[in-house]
Amino acid sequence: MFKKIFLILLYCCWISTNIFCQPQAFNQTDTFQIDFIDVGQGDSELIKTASGNYFLIDANGDATQQYLAVKKIKNLTAIFLTHPHFDHYSGLASVINHEKIAHFYETGYPSSNKTFLQLLSQISQKNIPKTELKQGDRLTLDNLTLKILNPPLGFLKTHSPINDNSMVIKVSNRAGFSVLLLGDAETTALDQNPFTSYLDSDILKASHHGSRTGINAHLLQIISPKAVIISVGQPNSYGHPHPQALAIYQMAPVYRTDQNGTIHLAVTGNVYEIKNRNPK
Repeated sequence: MFKKIFLILLYCCWISTNIFCQPQAFNQTDTFQIDFIDVGQGDSELIKTASGNYFLIDANGDATQQYLAVKKIKNLTAIFLTHPHFDHYSGLASVINHEKIAHFYETGYPSSNKTFLQLLSQISQKNIPKTELKQGDRLTLDNLTLKILNPPLGFLKTHSPINDNSMVIKVSNRAGFSVLLLGDAETTALDQNPFTSYLDSDILKASHHGSRTGINAHLLQIISPKAVIISVGQPNSYGHPHPQALAIYQMAPVYRTDQNGTIHLAVTGNVYEIKNRNPK
């Protein structure tokens, strides 16, 4: 009888050990990194997957390509352009000239800007596959899932249509750790978004360089981030980041590229580290 009980207890311990060890082993390989590149008054994020593949979101000026060159990166799995504003795409022509690009993603929002049309022509001439993404689309890149939460099909008609039709991307690993990249989408778009309940994220890249119209207290409560990152340059003529926005963001540690330089986020499973930077 004692032997039978001992064997049952031993079996239960074996099951318990395997159940609780598996998530730990899983998390050790479920890594990703995001560099919020200091590009002045603009946006640029470089994401590295667990398999060592890179994809880029936006690029402003020469700083993005210079950063890629320093890191000796020659291949990008994808480029995502959130919206056709100069401070988000002005660095892409240089990146496309120097890097091998596997795919280009944008929203398809129409623009007659000559520089932007030249960029689209360059993408076509280099035979880079191009796909338009809309709200509800979902991509898997290695261990990461990208959910597209904006813009809707048909686009929004607001007072700031290019900003409000920015691509909003939620990047998540298999452990469920997520980073929300808002582009320049403002509260007029985010408050009425049918995917508002999906905005809850661990890290927030603030909308529109810390603009007053990019956040409100209710929205930040929904997102509930552990840290906020603002991509902004100084001096700028827009007053970014706005004091009103900064007051709202103070619910979490705030990191700014104008004060901290390029900000490095490293994630393993559901544990994160913002390296060598101090919140302001």
